[in-house]
Amino acid sequence: MNGARKLFKRLCNNPKSVRFREACRAAKLLGFTIEAGRGSHRVFKMTGELA
Repeated sequence: MNGARKLFKRLCNNPKSVRFREACRAAKLLGFTIEAGRGSHRVFKMTGELA
């Protein structure tokens, strides 16, 4: 099982235990980019259309 699958499986099984760093990594894996923010306040943006 690769790292991304393991991460998403963990996020789905226990969403209350998600760390900020893991949530940011998951967003990046889904195609989002950081537009603004620093520290624990980030704004993610996805360009293009959803299929």
